[in-house]
Amino acid sequence: MKEVINLKHLNEKQRLAVLSSEGANRIIAGAGSGKTRVIIYKIAHLIHNLAINSSQILAVTFTNKATNEMKSRLNELVGNDESKYIWIHTYHAFCVRVLRRDIMVLGYTKDFIIIDTVDKINILKNISKNKQYNFDNNEIKKVSSMISYLKNNQLSYCDVINNAFYYEYKQQWLEIYKIYLQYLSKNNMVDFDDLLILTLKLFSQHSEVLQKWQKQFSYVLVDEFQDTNELQFQLINYLVKIHQNITVVGDPDQTIYSFRGAKARLILDFNNYFPNAKTFILNQNYRSIQNILDVANILISYNHSRIAKDLFAMNNRGNKIKLYCGNTSICEANWVIKEIKKLVEKNILLKNILILYRANHLSHHLETALINNYINYRIYGAFKFFERKEIKDVLAYLKTLVYGDELSIIRILNLIKGVGITTINNLIEQSQNSEQSLLKYLMVNVSSLKPSIVKLVTYLKVWKEKLKSYEKITCLAQDFLNNGTYLQQLVDGFEGERLENVKELFNHMENYDLQNYDSLQGIELLQHYLQEVSLYVDQDENSVVQDKVSLMTIHNAKGLEYDFVFVIGLNEGVFPNTLSIEEGITAIEEERRVLYVAITRAKKGLFLSYSKGFSYIANNYCLPSRFITEIDTSLLEIKFN
Repeated sequence: MKEVINLKHLNEKQRLAVLSSEGANRIIAGAGSGKTRVIIYKIAHLIHNLAINSSQILAVTFTNKATNEMKSRLNELVGNDESKYIWIHTYHAFCVRVLRRDIMVLGYTKDFIIIDTVDKINILKNISKNKQYNFDNNEIKKVSSMISYLKNNQLSYCDVINNAFYYEYKQQWLEIYKIYLQYLSKNNMVDFDDLLILTLKLFSQHSEVLQKWQKQFSYVLVDEFQDTNELQFQLINYLVKIHQNITVVGDPDQTIYSFRGAKARLILDFNNYFPNAKTFILNQNYRSIQNILDVANILISYNHSRIAKDLFAMNNRGNKIKLYCGNTSICEANWVIKEIKKLVEKNILLKNILILYRANHLSHHLETALINNYINYRIYGAFKFFERKEIKDVLAYLKTLVYGDELSIIRILNLIKGVGITTINNLIEQSQNSEQSLLKYLMVNVSSLKPSIVKLVTYLKVWKEKLKSYEKITCLAQDFLNNGTYLQQLVDGFEGERLENVKELFNHMENYDLQNYDSLQGIELLQHYLQEVSLYVDQDENSVVQDKVSLMTIHNAKGLEYDFVFVIGLNEGVFPNTLSIEEGITAIEEERRVLYVAITRAKKGLFLSYSKGFSYIANNYCLPSRFITEIDTSLLEIKFN
């Protein structure tokens, strides 16, 4: 007989959620409330206390990391002999197992090939090349994203070309899509999106297959249910249609992936799909001090689309949350550094400190300040600011004006559509044969060049003269780029994030201009600025030191926790961002949830900040975020500079 699983380690609400084994159960699990523990104990309870065969249990997660953690913890609780038979998978991994057994009824063979993202991109590149479309890497990635969007919204090629969707995309993109579908079919291949779509097709069109899988699983548990999209929910709904033994765990207040298709209404309206569902609210937080939770509770209470709950802690109240307003974003960054140094003086390790921001472009002043103060840091999910492609592109243009170095010229030649590696290599060879630098060769031999290269060379000639009169690097760079083609390329390519990074570079230049006490102008001004940037990049070398401050966007921080958390850039138009403000209340509520997620990452200390001055991102003077005004000032220690 199996040993009974003791539930004494659970609090009362967790225990009630675990014991409710039959029918539909919705567990609203607040941040840090032990939701994974509840799922683990519920599975263990089913196996050991209710004698359910472990192979009849399906647990669905969103990431491989969550899957591995769940397997490891279950193994500790019920032993390997039981845990190895439980189906614990991501949606995609579960679908692979289903398809390996039953995809034959859809006309595929059992040994179908799964292509990953890199394979998909390479296939699209080859199709583009064969059609002589000359798409660059960015455009290929956009075609790939379009295909994923259409597939996940269950729109076939015929659906697209026969209705208004056709006009939303370029004709060439749709032609590539058509050929891509034919290529996969011919080669018995499926991509990641197909895994879910084909499984849904199996369940919806082949009742004998569906019934087999419905009998396989008596109990289904879904983690992070607030991140579920329509297609994923349909799959789960088919599986539980008969027995309806489904447990979903999630937090509507942490729904921050609507841009990936996550539907908050699926967890909010769960009772509409399962009328007899029971709801359990877990609001005892095991992570944060009460002051942090109070800030989070007050902030999220302004949202209407939610299930009310107030998180409470068993920990002490802790220190007040620090709120800082700086005269500039540089002041803001320097304040963060001062606070980090205070923590280090108290023997806090850098690896226990996290800096969060709404978008990657906000990191650059912080990076500069960290480098200048010899504080090791690591950026997750993005390149460091001066390593980003668009920043290197802009600097290459500016370096070409001053130095005319070959590396910079090759980089900007690569940005010209229709100019490939063969053309560039030929130009390099010809310049070497004539014993001239590449730039001089281009300027002397304009008549023999492609029209697109002639346009670039002519533009550079004009600006080599024009830049002599400039006294501010910001004006110089803005005029140079606004009258050129690069920024328009970003606009035409829907490269919103890259465009924001370039605008943030203008902010960096603006701050440089404020400190240009030597009254430099023209070539000397540009040389000095580029020299300053090079010093930042040179100092920012990879370090073997493991004790580093972590920097990331809030979306990358979901599921993480740190002792001390800084949330910067709390300005209107940045957080919430301009697009969300324009879209209205639904988008604003999602932005508020994003900040809620950021706040609830902190365990012992929380630091919030914003700045004044002019922002090229918002194209306006900086104002504090509306979210700051929603926080009770009695919880804050406020400092202005």
